[in-house]
Amino acid sequence: MRSIREAIDEAKKEKYFNFSGDITDEGWQKIVAEIPHIQSMQLFNMIIHETSADLSKLSNLKSIYLSSEKIKKFPDAFTKIPNVEKLKLPESEIGDFSGLDKLTNLTELELSKSKLEFLPDEISKLTNLKKIILNNNHFSEFPEQLKGLKQLTDINLSNNAITNIPNWISE
Repeated sequence: MRSIREAIDEAKKEKYFNFSGDITDEGWQKIVAEIPHIQSMQLFNMIIHETSADLSKLSNLKSIYLSSEKIKKFPDAFTKIPNVEKLKLPESEIGDFSGLDKLTNLTELELSKSKLEFLPDEISKLTNLKKIILNNNHFSEFPEQLKGLKQLTDINLSNNAITNIPNWISE
């Protein structure tokens, strides 16, 4: 397994940061200070620790991929990253999405294989959302939270138990 130092050094040459493992507050401080130019971040098998690092300095970061069953709450620190357009949280077990609606530039959201039975209300406030991936969850009804999202053109709800499509979907 690579150290946080090795991952940061590699990211200095690239536009992306890939890491598997936990990132401490000190690690986040180093990321913000040393690789603020990154455009993409992929994090695997980790616990997100609270951080005092100013993640708003990651203003070039457009895409976050976070895969970890250890995460139960949407990381508050991520709400401070201003320009995120793509957020992928497959196979997570997030039950608390507080703050997700602060990501106003979000155009793509993935919550596949996340054991969801319903969508949080925060989703309905993501007015720039164009694509949402919700396959392999536990939905039995089409999520009402998608109704007001006028820019949404791509919805993946495959492998759920939905039997009825509401009339408003064709409006």
